[in-house]
Amino acid sequence: MSQTYLHSWTPTGDKRKDKRVETALPVVVGSLTGTAINISMGGMGFTPDGLGLVPGMETHCILKFSSGPITLGCKVIHANRDMSVFGVQFLGLDKEAFEKIQFLITHPTKGL
Repeated sequence: MSQTYLHSWTPTGDKRKDKRVETALPVVVGSLTGTAINISMGGMGFTPDGLGLVPGMETHCILKFSSGPITLGCKVIHANRDMSVFGVQFLGLDKEAFEKIQFLITHPTKGL
């Protein structure tokens, strides 16, 4: 049996611990409406419809699933240079939130 060697490696640049899937889920963060463009068990990428978020702020978010909204605590972790996309961390998930987000991640083609 011959050995297999790794000839090259291309890092992905993604160091997140949780699997993240692309989505277009309507969301409210604080008082701003917008869209979750990706989501994981730990947080989401959020594009707001307006201004008002600042990295470091803690607030709440409402994820508007078709089966009903869920509300959770969250923290704005970072923003891109033009403040059009924010990284938002979830602060604790109850059972319902955990199950809805997990289903979305494991069954992305089933809808929201």
